[in-house]
Amino acid sequence: VAADEDLESLRFGKLNLHLEASQTFGDVPMLFKQYAAGTRQNWNVVTINALETAFPGEFYHDRQATFITRYSFPTIRTKKKWFAPEFTLHHGIGYGDMKDRTQHNMKFWTMDKGLFEGGLILSGLLNINFMKLGVGAFYRYGQYADSDALKNIVPKISLKFSGF
Repeated sequence: VAADEDLESLRFGKLNLHLEASQTFGDVPMLFKQYAAGTRQNWNVVTINALETAFPGEFYHDRQATFITRYSFPTIRTKKKWFAPEFTLHHGIGYGDMKDRTQHNMKFWTMDKGLFEGGLILSGLLNINFMKLGVGAFYRYGQYADSDALKNIVPKISLKFSGF
């Protein structure tokens, strides 16, 4: 089950709220369990409605919930057609658990202590026709953060398309 809400104002920007929850019933193989929608790779692309600092397949659950919020400030208008920066704040929270981890013979994490991440996306650094290029940086904190703070930083490329 997923729910999205966009609140937009030309003057104040745009707030996007995304809540997703899922549950698996019965004893099923790991393949059919719930997994956190993680998109972490080095210099990957910023992805909406996903945990930017979680690796794909890092967390598995019987039931889980994620809440992702993004606030985009209004675009900064400049005299350059190719340069129109837009700042977006990102925050993601994920929780999940598994009733019986012993029935699976592989090592995996659950988000039972909560996965937390924050980030900043700067898009519109280069505007070419219908495409806006930019960068984003995300930081994992909380119980699942690495003890080496630099390993918690996830840089990504921001791509936005318009006119379709």
